[in-house]
Amino acid sequence: MSFFTDEIRCPIRVDRLAAAILELLGRPEITGPLHIAGADAVDRLSLARALAPRAGRAPDELRGAPGDPDAARPRRLVLDSSLARSRLAAPLPGIHADRPTT
Repeated sequence: MSFFTDEIRCPIRVDRLAAAILELLGRPEITGPLHIAGADAVDRLSLARALAPRAGRAPDELRGAPGDPDAARPRRLVLDSSLARSRLAAPLPGIHADRPTT
C-alpha cells in the first residue's frame, strides 16, 4: 500500500475533536465559522507513519507516492485553527504532540 505524499491535511484525534465540539455546544457566545483541526499540516504518508506503531507496523515499512494528478480533490487542505485555539479550553494538538503509544 502506498500513501499520498502530495496531499496535505491537518489531522486531529477524534476524541480531541469531540471535546472541542462539546465545549462549543456549551458556549453560545462563540459564534460564526470556526475551524477545528490539528495543529500540524502533514501529508498522508507522514500521518500513516505516525500511526503505524499503533497497528503493529514499523513506520519505515510504509511507502509514499504522489496521487493521481487528474483526481478531483484538493491537494492542500490546511485549516487555520488559531481562532478556535484562542477561544476554546479544549486542546487542538497535531500529530507531533499526540504521538500514539504502543
